[in-house]
Amino acid sequence: MVSDELGLMLVMTGLYLYDSVLMLAINEAALVQGGRKRWRVAFGAQNYRLAGREPFLPNPFAPHGRIYRMTWAIESAAGKHDEAFLALLNEDARFKEFRVPVWLMAIALFVLVPAGLFSRLGHGCVLIAMALFYLCALFSLTRAYLNRERFGIGGRTVASIAVQSLVCPPFALNLIRKLCAAQRPRGDLLATAALLLPPCGIELAKVQCRKRLDEQIDLEPEGSARRLAMIDARRRLAPREEAQT
Repeated sequence: MVSDELGLMLVMTGLYLYDSVLMLAINEAALVQGGRKRWRVAFGAQNYRLAGREPFLPNPFAPHGRIYRMTWAIESAAGKHDEAFLALLNEDARFKEFRVPVWLMAIALFVLVPAGLFSRLGHGCVLIAMALFYLCALFSLTRAYLNRERFGIGGRTVASIAVQSLVCPPFALNLIRKLCAAQRPRGDLLATAALLLPPCGIELAKVQCRKRLDEQIDLEPEGSARRLAMIDARRRLAPREEAQT
């Protein structure tokens, strides 16, 4: 039998992970922040699709990192990067003020709450955890609303994030990711990655794109316009020596 306390912690963990998952389309990937100025491209689980989409679970121990959902060209040559989005990626300061509150909320939910439930600290520790959580949540949501134009999002979007965060506390840990998701970046993924990633990172991203293109090419009938377009797109993504053969 699972105790009520353990059940509560399992539910909170499950809700946090559920809210963290991105369901990526075939031509989508995530641009993930690995450090202040380090980025990587992450793809979903190609072998575990749900309704045609690939689930991608970001690092659950890095809720402070930014994640942007981006598309790549599946039937044409790679598009262009977007200068405004590149400027946004380089402007890390606008998200900096949310990192400490997000981590404090995580500590409140996953350190102080279980400490109160499973130790002699008792309900007093749980009350302190809830006070700390809602103080940080209200501060962060207020700052997000006051700076909504700076983030390029509307008041309704902030209100939606606020309702989710206050009604379901584990969702609040993804505040930075939700702000990123609301910005809807433009520009082609690979064109953007070419300016941010080292050559090995770019090649790994192209390998994943080629795998998905190969799958889609096999599903198209011989000689179809879409199949020919995807074959041409794959040729552009192939390594130089392979493209010349």
